[in-house]
Amino acid sequence: MKSYTELGTKADCKIIKSLLIAPDFSDDFINETELEYDLNLSLITASSLLKILEGFKNSKKHKQFPYKLLMRDVLIKEDRIIKAMGK
Repeated sequence: MKSYTELGTKADCKIIKSLLIAPDFSDDFINETELEYDLNLSLITASSLLKILEGFKNSKKHKQFPYKLLMRDVLIKEDRIIKAMGK
């Protein structure tokens, strides 16, 4: 992840958030990620991402995905995102 961030920075891109998508994450990995503040990395499981997509599709309020909801947590949980989209 650090290499990708460095490549983007060298290409004059501003990287504000990195998302790592995987089937699941161990508690140790989540704890290590919380300590890595340089990358501004968030973790999301593939199943959570699918549930968020379905919640967005069913949302009548948003025409564009409210991406700022993904900026807060290290481990993104779909229930909090879907609830926030409904407000």
